Amino acid sequence: TLFRSSRTGYPDYSFCLSTGKTYVEMADEVYASFRKKYWQSRANWVTGSGFWDAAEILETFIDAYDSTGRDDYLEYAEKYAAGFITKNGSNWLSNKYNDDIMWITIAYLRLYLITKNNSYYRQAKSMYDGVYKRGWSSDLGGGIWWTTDNNTKNSCVNCPAAIAACYIYQISESEQYLDQAKAIIDWEVDNLYETNGHVYDSYPVSGEKNTWASTYNQGRSEEHTSELQS
Repeated sequence: TLFRSSRTGYPDYSFCLSTGKTYVEMADEVYASFRKKYWQSRANWVTGSGFWDAAEILETFIDAYDSTGRDDYLEYAEKYAAGFITKNGSNWLSNKYNDDIMWITIAYLRLYLITKNNSYYRQAKSMYDGVYKRGWSSDLGGGIWWTTDNNTKNSCVNCPAAIAACYIYQISESEQYLDQAKAIIDWEVDNLYETNGHVYDSYPVSGEKNTWASTYNQGRSEEHTSELQS
């Protein structure tokens, strides 16, 4: 249970100090316990994971490697990436949810940047191109459709798509991907972003925007960050 600070309203993690362990040590224990309970060695898979959640789990392995440089984290990230292909095939466009594809695309692009294994880049770029081709349209002034149903354009696909486009530009230096990233973000800011940092969930063809603040669309403002640091 996370207690909340009466001053800031944000979670207070000071109770962790009672364990006598550092955050790094606690994180290592969580990772080891997770791997012991859920990792399937023969399948290179995590029990119970599907598509979008597997994409996020893969990024946690990559994050762990980025933070520590430990080879075992990278080893599991690459095994899981291989397991993802085994489970879901190489044509991710069979998934109608464009946001799901963007999340796993980002993970593969990050793996390429670490390993320089071109197979990760080729796979990711191909899937990004496929989503952009089927997803971007002039409807509602631009932006990428959430699904192939083409009935709503959501932050959860447009923001990750812009990130993926930036990674591809970083790798390829092809200006078209930088232009796509800028166009996607311009549309997002014009349609689903408020100056106070609130990011709307979606813009359906009905024209009435969903102003719900989904957690995965929100960041933390500079004011709140400084408040936490103080």
